[in-house]
Amino acid sequence: MIFCFTICFISLFATCSSKKIQTPWLERTILTMVEAYNKCAKKEGDPTTLNVKELEEYVRMNMADIVQDQDPNFFKKTLQSYDTDRDGELTHKEFGEFQRQYMLAKYNQRYKTPV
Repeated sequence: MIFCFTICFISLFATCSSKKIQTPWLERTILTMVEAYNKCAKKEGDPTTLNVKELEEYVRMNMADIVQDQDPNFFKKTLQSYDTDRDGELTHKEFGEFQRQYMLAKYNQRYKTPV
C-alpha cells in the first residue's frame, strides 16, 4: 500500500514538474510585496515587523510617489496611524491595512471620475 502511494506520488510529481506551471500575476505581485516587507523588516530589531526607519525604506523603494514633498514626520505619523497595538512597529497585518489604503488611493486616482 505504501509502495503504491509512493509510486503514484512520484508519478504525479514527475508529471507536474515536467510542465511549466506559471504563477499567476496577482500571486507574484503579492509575493513580491511580502518579500520586500520581509527584506526591510530584517534590517533592525524584530525581523517580523517594520519600525519607522524600515517603513521609510520600504515606502521609498516601493511607493515613492507618496513621499514627494511630504511632511518630515510623514513616516512617524503613518506608523502611528496604522499601529493598532501601539507597540511602535507595524506587523504584516497592520502594514496590510496601509497597503490596502494605498491601493484604494491609486485606484481612485486612476479610475474614479470627479463628481
